[in-house]
Amino acid sequence: MRSENEDQGMKKILFRSDGSPVIGVGHLVRCSTLAMELHARGCEVHLAVHGSAESARWPLTLFPGQVHELQNSEIQTEDQGDPVAHADWLLGSQADDARKTLDLINIQLQGSVDWIVVDHYALDSRWHRQVGAGDRHVMAIDDLADREFEVQLLLDQNREEKSGLQAYRALAGEACRLLMGPDWALVRRCFRESRRPFKAIGNRPRLLLMSGGTNSLMITKCLDAIANMEQELEIDIIVGSPDSGMDLSGHEAANRHRIRIHSAVSDPASIMSQADLAVSAAGSTVWELACLGVPSLLVRIADNQIPVLKQAVDSGAACSLELDDEAATRQTLENLLADADRLAEMTDAGHGLVDGLGTSRIADLMLKS
Repeated sequence: MRSENEDQGMKKILFRSDGSPVIGVGHLVRCSTLAMELHARGCEVHLAVHGSAESARWPLTLFPGQVHELQNSEIQTEDQGDPVAHADWLLGSQADDARKTLDLINIQLQGSVDWIVVDHYALDSRWHRQVGAGDRHVMAIDDLADREFEVQLLLDQNREEKSGLQAYRALAGEACRLLMGPDWALVRRCFRESRRPFKAIGNRPRLLLMSGGTNSLMITKCLDAIANMEQELEIDIIVGSPDSGMDLSGHEAANRHRIRIHSAVSDPASIMSQADLAVSAAGSTVWELACLGVPSLLVRIADNQIPVLKQAVDSGAACSLELDDEAATRQTLENLLADADRLAEMTDAGHGLVDGLGTSRIADLMLKS
């Protein structure tokens, strides 16, 4: 006789997301993180993408299940009602996308899907209703709160609970369970397992630079600022695609500091956990850095990163950084690297902000439904 956990573990889950230079890769990474946890528990996981994801191919290697490319159709249907703000992220209408998703479910997945998880700014309640008909559960991952939802679970890990409930309740209805804030942060197991206490800085501090997958300008500005920094640094740069085109051979910082570029990293926690200080875009990476206990300087490169930045700074796990003034950036880095007490406090604050169990909590909810 099968146990209850074994029965739960056999659920089939379909993720729907896209990635491109315009869309970014964070949506695919978030889906892959949750899929890894569910797959580790015995679930069958699938990911549906459009051809636009070709230019963001490396995040697809993280996904633990089968990746399906939605097929274009000669049938074109217009959506009823006003378009969503990011409608141009889709190749066609929401109705077309929903129909292609249902074709995938009915033909390739034998009509059997327990959960559909969607992380896409161009899809709203119209899409949710169409794909969620019958006994399928639908979960949305979002951080904009700019459209209506018709789902059973809605996750916004970037918005603290009180403001999240205010932002989403009218959009999602009373029946939807709202999962708000970093207690639900989608953090991979490797980060939770690599949490470390504060460590004393050696003679050559180790600096980590991360731009969020598609923004190399932020890294270039940071390197410009520290090129003439008196103290020599060990610098690790994590970029997304191997085709990022980042070549620092002629950069002045490469003559002063030891720089290593890591692309399409399968185990980023092993690199990130070694850093004494990180400079990062204020996206989902913030939760990973906090979980590890790495003190961070955060750069806002998009408006939807404001809630993340505020929570990280208010908690004491990070400081905000502007890169427009090279001298000020260099001084900020020098001051922080020289303040061991402050760095230790930031490590403790990060651990308090993100315990790394958010992905597990979400999987628990899904497998109980």
